[in-house]
Amino acid sequence: MPLLAVLALTCAMSLEIFDFPPLYGALDAHALWHAASIPVIPYWYRFLVRDARWESRLLRPHLDVKTKRRLS
Repeated sequence: MPLLAVLALTCAMSLEIFDFPPLYGALDAHALWHAASIPVIPYWYRFLVRDARWESRLLRPHLDVKTKRRLS
């Protein structure tokens, strides 16, 4: 899933790199970059949530369950 987000953002970034004049006087490369980056947000957010849950599972054995403080 993060690979899909990275690839989609890379393709969208090519709009910024290969800048072109506005189409029909309204849609330029920067506007299309913003439009192309919108669908990536849910995938990236889902990855961040899953990654945070995985990281918290790694930390959980080192925490006291009641106080949530790190054990020495």
